[in-house]
Amino acid sequence: MKKYIVYVIALGIVTIWAIFACIYIGVEDGSSGLSIFGKLCGIFFIPGGIILTHGGSFSNADIPFAAIISWFIFALIIVGIVQIVRILCKYKKESKTVME
Repeated sequence: MKKYIVYVIALGIVTIWAIFACIYIGVEDGSSGLSIFGKLCGIFFIPGGIILTHGGSFSNADIPFAAIISWFIFALIIVGIVQIVRILCKYKKESKTVME
């Protein structure tokens, strides 16, 4: 269980970002520029928006689906990053013992 806690934390961060983006989506209209929160919200919806617009037009009713797609994509990215870091740390530890 100990080795999976990093994955749980990483997916928790993505989930919190998704919840924040869904809650914050209607707060700013962008007429005077977006704050950092508006930018974080917008960045979250980019992958889902791109995939949905590739299949045709999308409306406000498709925003929850875009959020699900974005969550899945960012979850895959962050799990991949965690795996790469774990492999590099393991490789570094093994190369350190070989050099000694």
